[in-house]
Amino acid sequence: GILLSGYPNPSTDFITLVSDNAIQKVTVSNLYTEKIKLPVVMSGNSQAKLDIRQLPKGIYFANVDGQALKFIKD
Repeated sequence: GILLSGYPNPSTDFITLVSDNAIQKVTVSNLYTEKIKLPVVMSGNSQAKLDIRQLPKGIYFANVDGQALKFIKD
């Protein structure tokens, strides 16, 4: 499987996702598995920056190629 990490976590504004594979697509969901549309900026092959400023505080999951990364919006 791929390695997926994100920083800073928790965050209030942006989270940078880093994978050891090229990131094609990022989906974000909440604890209830509802998908959330977020602005994503791809930077290079294996990094993506999520804009989480509009999210309410809480726990979310960023999904890349079947790997899920839990992150916290402060």
